[in-house]
Amino acid sequence: MSSKALEMLANEIVEDSDDDDVPQLSAHALAALEEFYTDQHQQEKSESVQPAEDWNLSQFWYNEATCETLATEVEACCREQSPNSPSEVIVAFVSCPTLYLHVRKLRLNKQQSVDNLHLLEFDTRFASWDDSYQSRLNFHRYDYREPEKLPANLLGKCSLVIADPPFLSEECLRFTAFSIQRLICSNSGRLILCTGAVQEDLAAKYLNASRRQFKPGHANRLSNEFACFTNYSTFTFE
Repeated sequence: MSSKALEMLANEIVEDSDDDDVPQLSAHALAALEEFYTDQHQQEKSESVQPAEDWNLSQFWYNEATCETLATEVEACCREQSPNSPSEVIVAFVSCPTLYLHVRKLRLNKQQSVDNLHLLEFDTRFASWDDSYQSRLNFHRYDYREPEKLPANLLGKCSLVIADPPFLSEECLRFTAFSIQRLICSNSGRLILCTGAVQEDLAAKYLNASRRQFKPGHANRLSNEFACFTNYSTFTFE
């Protein structure tokens, strides 16, 4: 409901009220008010889909600019893989729930399928029903400490994997890399890895991924320098 409509509603309340009477609303005004509360409720539900950061799980959500940049690259990769049906490309989001939700929302707003977008995440708060779009999130519980426990239907089927390992340790990256190698298509699969800049040598060692100029940012600023690595020449950023 627009601010102009709210102003008209307020004016109607003033015009229809007497000094001694309780203000009365017309059927039109009541319908407008109901629309306002419905829109407000839908917005609240949409905003509540993304849980708050849990720092005990080393969760730091991307800022809006980073989500937009990475989402644009995701869609470019999907179009390159399947120009006529990009939504049929299987994409795995490993430990990066904010990006998953962002790409999912963009597609749903365009009335595109999200069946092939998969979130592999430890935090079960993301295994929820999305009230704002009346659909369930495509969630698979994932623990990097058990890298072999992966959805059987995704093994070797993911044309694109985006990963953001939760901890800046060699063990975490090595185990996550093991999972990525099992998920990704062996010949044409593409990888986007977002992690600390200090992991550059390990990203090359375990995933043959090179550092890009683009630097992911977070809603709550981190002291650690973050970086983006890929195993291909990116389409939409350097």
